Amino acid sequence: MPEMIKVAEVGSIPENTGIEVEVNGRPVALFNKGGEYLAIDNACPHEGEPLSQGDIKGDHVECAYHQWKVHLKTGETQEIPGYFIPVFKVKVIEKEIFIEV
Repeated sequence: MPEMIKVAEVGSIPENTGIEVEVNGRPVALFNKGGEYLAIDNACPHEGEPLSQGDIKGDHVECAYHQWKVHLKTGETQEIPGYFIPVFKVKVIEKEIFIEV
């Protein structure tokens, strides 16, 4: 059965930015894309740099270090079509943000 881990409060992440949160010891990038919260693995598949520091470009986050793009909802990389990083389900309950693991 999936577990819900509280990671942040609504309003704590500025719109169209991301932060790093820890979920069961694992770094996860949590983004606020226009009021929608999305979570993916925080390591860029290129060299492991933190995706949470990247810029949101449409439906993708662009790694701040080498500009690799990862789709925020599917985890698919633009540079290697068919290669996906983990995506996590996010739920907002009241004013709290949870990631399902």
